[in-house]
Amino acid sequence: MASYWRGAGIVLLAAACYAAGAITAGVKHWFQPLVYVSIENDSGEDLAKLVLTHESASLTSTVTLPALKRGQSTELIFFVAGEGGYQIEALFPDGRMAKSGAGYVESGSSIKEVIGKPKTVTDADH
Repeated sequence: MASYWRGAGIVLLAAACYAAGAITAGVKHWFQPLVYVSIENDSGEDLAKLVLTHESASLTSTVTLPALKRGQSTELIFFVAGEGGYQIEALFPDGRMAKSGAGYVESGSSIKEVIGKPKTVTDADH
C-alpha cells in the first residue's frame, strides 16, 4: 500500500511541475511567434506618415502607425511564422522618406528603430 501512495505522489508531483511550467510559459509568452518593434522619432521633426510592412512565409502585411511627433515613440508586436522580415517607411512633411528594417527577424526578436534625419538606425536583438 505504501508503494501505491508513493507512486501516486510522484504522479501528482510530476503533474504539478508540468502545470507550473505551462503557466510560466504562458505568462512569459515563451514559444510564441511574436516580434517586438519599438520605433522612436529622433529626427527633430514631426513625421507625416509611418508605415511598417512585415512578411513571413507567404504572408505580407502593412500597418500604418500613428505619425510620430518629434521625440515620441511607439511599439508594435506582430506575428511571424518562423522567420521573416520587415521594413519601416517614415515620411516627413516635406516629402523626404527614411526607410529601414532589420531585414531578418524570427520569433522572439526585439528591435529598436530610431528614426533620424533622414536615416534610420537599427538595433536588432535576435
